[in-house]
Amino acid sequence: SGLTFVVQDLGVFFDVVAQSLLSAEAGYILEALAGGDIRRGLAMVREFLASGHTSADQVLSTYITGATGSRFFPHEILKSILLGQRQYYSEADSLMLNLFDAKLGLSDTQLLRTTTLCRLVNCASQEAFTGISVGDIIRDLYQLGISESKVLKLLQGLLDNRMIATVDRCALNTESMLLPTRLGGFAIKELSSSFVYFESCMVDSEIQSDKHWEQMCELTKEIDANRRLARIESRIKRADVFLDYLCQVERHWVLSCNRFSLSKEWNVPVVEGGMQNRIRAEFANVLERARRKYEREDRKIKER
Repeated sequence: SGLTFVVQDLGVFFDVVAQSLLSAEAGYILEALAGGDIRRGLAMVREFLASGHTSADQVLSTYITGATGSRFFPHEILKSILLGQRQYYSEADSLMLNLFDAKLGLSDTQLLRTTTLCRLVNCASQEAFTGISVGDIIRDLYQLGISESKVLKLLQGLLDNRMIATVDRCALNTESMLLPTRLGGFAIKELSSSFVYFESCMVDSEIQSDKHWEQMCELTKEIDANRRLARIESRIKRADVFLDYLCQVERHWVLSCNRFSLSKEWNVPVVEGGMQNRIRAEFANVLERARRKYEREDRKIKER
């Protein structure tokens, strides 16, 4: 921001950090993302502290002057954990998985991480649920031409990122029974609709539709040219194009499942089945928060 000031006591910064991380909302997010792993949680805090994606100068200035609002907001903490010291999100360099691209190189399977995880989360709500067999998943997806090695790669990625667990807590194999974790449920029900997470995953995902790709390229030019609220509006439009693309991918997936008569658990729409409504509601909330923020800034400028 170009703002420079002297902090006599660095402990002030850590007071702000503690207040921010231990707040109800931020603490809940951090606990969920850690997936029950203390080391993972500490690694996330380290990423937040080292990240350049926070308004640390503004927060410290507010704290020192005694004004209210001297804390890091939950979306800043999430973005810092996602990106660390990088400018853009890349799953390969992040502590968090991209749910919107299975990285299998097949367009119809792009949402297979989301579909598989959602199936586990939905089944886990049933009283008699004891897990889903890896062997059953392999047999089902083989009907769509997805090899055993690709299925195991997909499941291992979810396992490594604490989204799922084996019932016996042993290494993954074709005989394993799978359960969703608390993090898996949080990812499907809450994280997936976060604007920070959704937009970050968009940057890391393949877009195999020329129409959607061209629209997103044009909106990216708008984003680079715009400032303040207009920039936020363009970012939301671009994210909405990505959401429309994901809906198209999912429709192709559902058609394939129906064509090969897969069990009904596989052809239930996830994105169009409710997730898109939560995401678009988040878009509206982000735009409204941005509008209020810039209105406050404009009022302060007029009062000077």
